[in-house]
Amino acid sequence: MPTPFSQCLRSLEIDAAQRSVFAFGGAALFLGAWLFWFLRVGVTLHETTDSGRIEVAEAAKPLNAAIGGRIVATNIALGKSVRLGDVLVELDSETEQRQLAEELTRVAMVDPELDALRHQASAEQDALSSNRAATRAGVNERRAKRKEASIDSRLASEEALRAQRLQNEGLISTRDFLRARAEAQRKRASTEAIGHDVQRLSGEGQGRENQGLAHIAQLRLQMAQLEEKRATSLAAIAVLKAEIAKRLLRAPADGTIGEVSPEHQIGSFVQAGDRLGVLIPEGHLIAIGDFVPEDALGRIRRGQAGRMRLDGFPWTQFGTVPVIVRDVASVAHNGRIRVELDLVAAGNPLIFLEHGLPGALEVDVETSTPARIALRYAGSRLGAPVQKGDQP
Repeated sequence: MPTPFSQCLRSLEIDAAQRSVFAFGGAALFLGAWLFWFLRVGVTLHETTDSGRIEVAEAAKPLNAAIGGRIVATNIALGKSVRLGDVLVELDSETEQRQLAEELTRVAMVDPELDALRHQASAEQDALSSNRAATRAGVNERRAKRKEASIDSRLASEEALRAQRLQNEGLISTRDFLRARAEAQRKRASTEAIGHDVQRLSGEGQGRENQGLAHIAQLRLQMAQLEEKRATSLAAIAVLKAEIAKRLLRAPADGTIGEVSPEHQIGSFVQAGDRLGVLIPEGHLIAIGDFVPEDALGRIRRGQAGRMRLDGFPWTQFGTVPVIVRDVASVAHNGRIRVELDLVAAGNPLIFLEHGLPGALEVDVETSTPARIALRYAGSRLGAPVQKGDQP
C-alpha cells in the first residue's frame, strides 16, 4: 500500500507544476499582448455631439412681411414647391391700386396734350423759317430795285445838270430843262420810296418773327408745365408700385415651404416683420453639428471623416451616414462651435435624407496608442487647477 500512495503523490506534484507553468505562460502571453496593444496599436479618438442635424447648404430663408396689412390671398402651404418670384402672400392694396389708376389716367391725359403742343411748336418753328425766308427774299428784291432805281436816279440827275447847262447856254428851252429836272426828282423820290419799302418789309418780317418766337416760348412753357405734371405723376406711380410690391410677399428662391404660420390666414392682419413661414431653398444637403468649444477648436479640422446617427433611424438597423468635415467655425455661438460636414456621395441607401433630420455626430479627430492617451489624461488631471473641495 505505501508504494502506490507515493506514486499518486508524485503524480499530483507533477500535475501542479505543469499547471503552474501553463498559468504563468498564459499570463505572460496575455501581458505581452496587452503591452503590445497598449504601446503600439493605434486607437481612433472621436469627438461627439448630440446636437446634429441635416440641413440644406444654403440657409433657410424666413418669409417675413415687409409691411403691415390685411391678408387677402395666400399660397403658402407646408411642403409646397415654389419658384423664384412666385407670389406667396398678398396684402390688401385697394387704396394704392385706386391711386395708381388715377395717376395712370393723368399721365394718359397729359401725353396727348404734350404731343399736340410739340406738333404746334414744330409748325410754328417751320412757319418762322418760312417767314424769315420770304422776308429775306422780299428785302433782297426791294434792295435790287432800289439799286436799279438809284442808277436811274443818278442818270436823271446828270441829265438834269446837263439840261441846266444847255438851258443856260440857250441851247434848250426852259420847258425841256424843267422836264429833265422833274424826271430827276421823280427818280430820286422813287429810289427813296423803294428804300422805305425795304425798311418796312424788314420791320414787318422782324415783327412776325418776334410774335412767332413769343408764341413758341408760350408753347414751350405749357409743355414744361405739362412735363412737370407728368413727371410728378410718374414719380407717384413709381412710389405706388413700390408700395404695392411691398404688399406682395414673393419667393426669394426656388425651394420648398418648410414652415407655415398657422395664425396668419386670409383676413388676418400682420405687422411689419411678422414671420409668415420659412422657405427651404433647393440645394445639396449637409450635416451641421454644434460642438463644445474645447472639443472642437484645434481638434476638428477640415477633411476629417466621421459618421452621423439619425434619431429617427436606429443605427443598429439602418446603420450610419458617413460624413467629412467641410468647415469649422472659429467663434462660438451660444456656447457652441458650429461644424459643417459634407455627406459622402455614396451615403446610406437605407436612409432617405431630407432637411431637418436630427441626430448625433461623431468625428474621427486622431489616431493614438492607449499609452499616449493614458499619459495625456494623466497630464491633464495633474495640470488641472485644484478646487477648494478637492483639498484635504
